[in-house]
Amino acid sequence: MIHVYKNWYINADSRCYSLFQIVDVKTKSGEIEQQSKNATYHPTVAACLKHFCRLKQRKLTATKDMELHEAIKRFEKVESLVISIAEGDKIELKERN
Repeated sequence: MIHVYKNWYINADSRCYSLFQIVDVKTKSGEIEQQSKNATYHPTVAACLKHFCRLKQRKLTATKDMELHEAIKRFEKVESLVISIAEGDKIELKERN
């Protein structure tokens, strides 16, 4: 399993790669267990990272009011974050309000 960012991971099986979040879920007995959420399936690790980038861009679009030029700059920032993650840099993404 590959840790991508925060609670996002990539895993593989014999057919494909999956991108997913790991979240804590409270069971009926009151215990906390970790489960995967929002899984998507891709043919390559690169495709997983591209999808992760699109997810972050969509979230940004849905949660922020921006002009087009500002959105383009922020999208480029998200893309550079994903590239940095892929290259092994440790960069903390701080979302601005």
